[in-house]
Amino acid sequence: MTLRTLSAGLIAASFLLGGCAHQPNTDNNPRKGGFFEGLYGVYGGDYEARKVGKERELGEVNAETAEVEAGNRELEMTKAERTAALKIQRAELNKLRKQLDKASNNLSALKQKVGVQESSKQELQDKVAELEYAMNNLKVKLGRAEVGSEVMSAADMASLENQRDSLLDEYQLLQERADLQLQ
Repeated sequence: MTLRTLSAGLIAASFLLGGCAHQPNTDNNPRKGGFFEGLYGVYGGDYEARKVGKERELGEVNAETAEVEAGNRELEMTKAERTAALKIQRAELNKLRKQLDKASNNLSALKQKVGVQESSKQELQDKVAELEYAMNNLKVKLGRAEVGSEVMSAADMASLENQRDSLLDEYQLLQERADLQLQ
């Protein structure tokens, strides 16, 4: 062998041994490092470990995404339920308003009858005024409930219905009393 061939062999061997002695690519990134680090990464299992780690990270991200999507579906369902409940409640409030409007119109007619009558006129007028005031207050409550975006509790709805029923009963009694006095 010549000195030149021997020198070239020693230089090549030193590069090979230097590559083996060099620290491996610690972040397992195949784009970093040189040829020999790449060989070490492939045969040393670094790249496979990087692949497994990335797959695990992807699995975690997918799990988080699924959890967020499930939360979004739940929120959409809750929103739909609230919207439906609010729609039903507004329909009930509208029904109450129509009934009160009808009773209010009837009360106006009664007010005219009472105005004509002479005996116990003032007492009936006072009762009519009280009933008119109570109906107007209930209309205001209904108006506030219709404008609101919150679903009323069953107890609040029942309270409004009880107030309506009470006013209608009181109106009926007042109507009968006025009719008796007009005869």
